[in-house]
Amino acid sequence: MCVVEENYESIPGFPDLLRPYDVRDLYLGLFRPDDIGEATHEEVLARIPRYSDLGAPLEKLVRDFVQAPVSIGNLPQCIAPRLAPYIGHGGPPTDLNLVRFDGRAGYMASLHKYEFAVQGRVKPDRCRSCVFDARCEGVPWQYAEKFGFDELQPVTAERLAALGLPSRDVRRSDLALPQDAKDKLLAMLSVGGGVAQNLALRMLPNEPGHWLVEATVRLADGAVLLEVFPAASPRKAFFRTNRLGFAYRRLGTEDPFTWPTTPPYFKMLRERMKQEDGAMPSDALRLAIDALDSACRATP
Repeated sequence: MCVVEENYESIPGFPDLLRPYDVRDLYLGLFRPDDIGEATHEEVLARIPRYSDLGAPLEKLVRDFVQAPVSIGNLPQCIAPRLAPYIGHGGPPTDLNLVRFDGRAGYMASLHKYEFAVQGRVKPDRCRSCVFDARCEGVPWQYAEKFGFDELQPVTAERLAALGLPSRDVRRSDLALPQDAKDKLLAMLSVGGGVAQNLALRMLPNEPGHWLVEATVRLADGAVLLEVFPAASPRKAFFRTNRLGFAYRRLGTEDPFTWPTTPPYFKMLRERMKQEDGAMPSDALRLAIDALDSACRATP
């Protein structure tokens, strides 16, 4: 959803609107004025909402929408520091080839989608002292023209602590697990011809358990990104055991469930993990979960 002046007040209605559907992600991106097409400068400015008005609706959405992860695009984190774990600016390298519209064959241009999307954004010098400075691209110049910079105030580690948030912006870190626990977790996820590797840890301060593990699982036909998180998490799960939830994401444009090797892998993974996570969890699983909890508590 593109958030504009006309629709931002409806944001808290998403939980009721989407509850009947199998929604796996919800993304809300702030209006980018340069994408509007044909419009006068006055019409562009009229569509830009004041960012400080978005904090309360977005916080209510994140609190109430439990059926899938929520992501927010390009909101300065200082506007609503509690939402920082959900906010992203830019994105991974993504090349776009623009098709010609003049009747000739071929492409008109190639560009990096996210580098292009953050062009024309500005912020005041005081933002350099903000703990989120490296992750925030500021605001569109049209926003600054309409509202100025008064809303953009640096967030300090002390302010985060006062809000009960981590003292630094923790989004992703190396998996700080003992090697034996790491090896056991990889072994549990490597079944049915799938090889789990490249473990990474995401710290999620606003979710039960506060952690999510990502692992790349290589199959004969390709690779998927496997997510493992506490069963109490509100995240959409492909399946759950007593203590853990499991989900997957594509690593390309293809749906991995069209591959012959994917359904057998997930069937065997489900069977394996239900054995490991029975009424009495296995020693290997207990060791891995204890290490994850300890790594989360140890992260400043």
